[in-house]
Amino acid sequence: MININVFRIILLLISLFLSIFIFSCKHFNKNTNQDNVQIIRGEINEDGDFKKVNQDKIKSDHQKAILSSIGDEVEIPINTPFELTIDNLDPNEIDLQFSLEENEKTGYKIGRIKVVDKNENVVILNEKCQIANTGPGPIPKVFVSEKLPKQQVVITPRYNSKCEFLGWEIRNGSIEQGCIKGKDVLNQLKKCFEKKKPPKYDNDYWIRVLFGID
Repeated sequence: MININVFRIILLLISLFLSIFIFSCKHFNKNTNQDNVQIIRGEINEDGDFKKVNQDKIKSDHQKAILSSIGDEVEIPINTPFELTIDNLDPNEIDLQFSLEENEKTGYKIGRIKVVDKNENVVILNEKCQIANTGPGPIPKVFVSEKLPKQQVVITPRYNSKCEFLGWEIRNGSIEQGCIKGKDVLNQLKKCFEKKKPPKYDNDYWIRVLFGID
């Protein structure tokens, strides 16, 4: 006959094992939940506009990347199909910074998408007349290096030739202060607002594109 204390110990061990097993299963399922994974296939043009492409357009040498946590970023070639996997990101907790930059090695323009915390979306300006181009989305917090003389920080909406909103140009210094690179963006803005229907800001462009939100 089994001693009552031994029997209790056996029951305790079985309960402990089941608890660990159930917790492990839940944890595993959370990390592999396919409902929170989205695969986006498309390409970006020189203006930063996105269009979807079919899966058969994605070749073996095309860009394939995963965004799964804050701080992740990916470079995307212009006018080239790419595949981007969005893994367990909550659009209510993150923002997506998009910028068009010139690749220093190739000289070609590239797109860059970075995942940032909604509460920590910042741009740091370390040089006079420095320009930071951000994508459609909330205007980030701007910090200017204390080593620089005080200048006006200018934030200008960016539009393409079709007057579609591309994001924001954040510039450390006005045109009057010698930062003449801002003229092109300003002139395009004026052209768009001269039309009968002023263009609308689409602050959630990349959230909608990558999360499939209509």
